[in-house]
Amino acid sequence: MRASLGEALPLKLGIILDPADSSWIGGAIYMQNVLRSLCSSQADVEILVWCQRGRIDGVLSEPVAQGVQVIETSAGRLPDAAARLVQVRSMLKHRIDVLFGSLSRLPWSPVPWIGWIPDFQHVRLPEHFSPAQRSQRDRIFRRVIQRSSRMIFSSQDAFGDFTQFAPGFTDKGHVVPFVSLFPEAFYEPDPEQTVCKFNIQRPFALTPNQWWAHKNHETLIRAAGILRQRGVACQFVLTGALSDVRASGHISHLLQLMAELNVQDRFVLLGLLPRAEQVQLQRAADIIVQPSLFEGWSTVVEDAKTLGKTMVVSDIAVHREQQPPGSLFFEPADAVDLADKIQHALGGAGQWEDEQKARQDALQRARVFSDAFLEVCRCAAARSSPPK
Repeated sequence: MRASLGEALPLKLGIILDPADSSWIGGAIYMQNVLRSLCSSQADVEILVWCQRGRIDGVLSEPVAQGVQVIETSAGRLPDAAARLVQVRSMLKHRIDVLFGSLSRLPWSPVPWIGWIPDFQHVRLPEHFSPAQRSQRDRIFRRVIQRSSRMIFSSQDAFGDFTQFAPGFTDKGHVVPFVSLFPEAFYEPDPEQTVCKFNIQRPFALTPNQWWAHKNHETLIRAAGILRQRGVACQFVLTGALSDVRASGHISHLLQLMAELNVQDRFVLLGLLPRAEQVQLQRAADIIVQPSLFEGWSTVVEDAKTLGKTMVVSDIAVHREQQPPGSLFFEPADAVDLADKIQHALGGAGQWEDEQKARQDALQRARVFSDAFLEVCRCAAARSSPPK
């Protein structure tokens, strides 16, 4: 190990990025937000990021702030266990104080490491997973919890699930909500150019979610049908890949429902967009709708907070915890309530839109995140307990 932290050396933080599940965009965006928050706060920390050679773009698909050293290991063609050993040797070489990231498959960790579990969806919504999938998640989560020095959760809601899932390890858990930050370059274009590119008509509501069953597109589609019957003009722009590996018939069901309700022309389905284009649509949207039935800490909500956008969000505990300013909450399974709230939002109810102020607020929140995150890191490195 390197010299002790007491000698006023900067904390040396290693982060392992695992691109194994390329369908889970939220995980990559989370790591981008962690890195940006740490760099923007100018904290006394040296950050090294590990990823398999040739796969870094699958995780960091956009630039991160300067000050992050990326180490691409040549382990991509090795068996999993051997690849992880390559990473371990590299970490020892760089004399890391503490690790954070995808370490569930590490054969062993030479330094303290901090685990992150985004949510316990398979416990809360078991109907969206097969028995084999639930069993696999149970095994991985328990391995992470047992091997880690500390655990970070993004919400009190997720932490509460953790205390039920692993009651013997609750002292390891810490709640550190992430904040969405964007590169400066994302604010430079005129977002109307992206609106014109996709021929989107105003007013429009944006839902930037993956098309997974728990994201609750069905209620949104039914709400669109109700608004059509009322004569309320609104186009619905949906991003995210049209796939759900856990429910093979889900996408076809949603498309059929659009046809049955005669609202196909109300929807613009853009698929999976580059993050930069998605953010331009978020900036331009009249409102953002987040109808999800379950989140660990919604990136959609955090993005909207950072951009100062009006939101209509499902009334679930974690959305209340996130406290999006000026937002309208609807009952998650009530399409009439959602239609009412969209109509009210389009009419000006709940408007809170000031991009410059929102950017400054986000930087302040990012500093709070950085301080809390690094406090957990330092305590893990020193093998001590953070103050309660």
